[in-house]
Parts: sequence; C-alpha cells; structure tokens
Amino acid sequence: DIKLHTLLLLDIKVKEPTEKALLSGKMEYEPPRFMSCREAADQILEAEENKKEKSFDENTMCIGLARIGTDSQKIVAGKLGDFSSKGTIDMGGPLHSMVMCSEECHPMELEMLELYMHKQV
Repeated sequence: DIKLHTLLLLDIKVKEPTEKALLSGKMEYEPPRFMSCREAADQILEAEENKKEKSFDENTMCIGLARIGTDSQKIVAGKLGDFSSKGTIDMGGPLHSMVMCSEECHPMELEMLELYMHKQV
C-alpha cells in the first residue's frame, strides 16, 4: 500500500453504433456521451458496496475537474459522496476527470485542497 493518488480519465463514447445499425449493417451512430463526475462517483460507490474491499467510501477526498483549459473550467475538491447523485457538487457540462486522493496528503496538497474545497450550502 504505497498511498498514491488515482487519476480517473472518464469515459467518452463517440461513434457508437445504434442497436438498429448493428442489426442492419447501416452506419448510424448514437449521439456522443460523456461520463460525468457524478456517474463515476455513483459507479465507484456501487462497486465498493458490492465488493466490500474498503478501498473507498463516501468520505474519500476527491478532486473533480471539468473543461480544463477553457474559460469555463471548474475545479472542485470534496468527498466522493458529495460528487455522487446523493451529493451537492455539480461539475456542469463535459469533459470531466477526477482525482481520488490517497489517505495521506502532503501539507502543500492539503493547502490546495482547501483552496478548491466545496462549500456546503
């Protein structure tokens, strides 16, 4: 257990053939879909609930990143549960990525987390 952070590059689905296209052989595609931080948090919490490995829980510190490098970029730090559908963090439109923090953070990392920490309303 080396206590590293985990970068999650969330799923992008483009040029996915429709079921109809698969059956007929026509080139027809589903609209593009982009996984959100909310969907990722829900899936991670569901997997943890099913596997019971105690790797993560609703209190695991995470950083949500949206549209990095654009004028509308958004960076928010908060608990995994706050990013889930039960939580209050909304990252807006795509593209999203997440960082799941290790249990231990360097003091400089903690300062940056505090700077971007989600404020409960």
